[in-house]
Amino acid sequence: MSRAGTWLLAAAVLAAGMLATHAETEWPVERGFAHHGAVGEELVVQPGTVVVHGARAAAAYSDGYDGTLASDGVWVAVDVTLTGGREPVDISTWSLRDGAGRRYLVSDRALPGSFGAVQPGSPVRGEVVFEVPRDALGDVEIWVNHGIDEPRLADYAVVPVHVERLAHEPMTAEPPALVPR
Repeated sequence: MSRAGTWLLAAAVLAAGMLATHAETEWPVERGFAHHGAVGEELVVQPGTVVVHGARAAAAYSDGYDGTLASDGVWVAVDVTLTGGREPVDISTWSLRDGAGRRYLVSDRALPGSFGAVQPGSPVRGEVVFEVPRDALGDVEIWVNHGIDEPRLADYAVVPVHVERLAHEPMTAEPPALVPR
């Protein structure tokens, strides 16, 4: 084999290795199972279901104890119902993604931060609260999943919601409560 042929073969092997590394990083085979839906639609988030009813925004948040939390941004409360399936469901990650692709997790400054474990056949409705910049309002997506970061090998729900109107009085989130049947 000629010297040029050897160099060409080495370059091809190197390029194939780089492509394989890129493919493993950027095209994971452990993808989550996305359930895209609309406001009011029941979506699977194994082992249960979730319904996003809508969202509202306010400039201030009342903690329910005569305190108002200020923000440089705005508060967004998302109204959801979570129901356990064949076993309890406990959602570890609620996130809001704005039109620019930025992701926000539930605020740890506003209560309640979690629904806890929701039992089978027992729907619980309440609000989860996000603190976001003012320019994040408009068309957003609510992501509901079990993972800490991006969902992998699990069901997750994605629901588009429009949040534009900003209430001027402080909001207080509805705590999780069992929905009467």
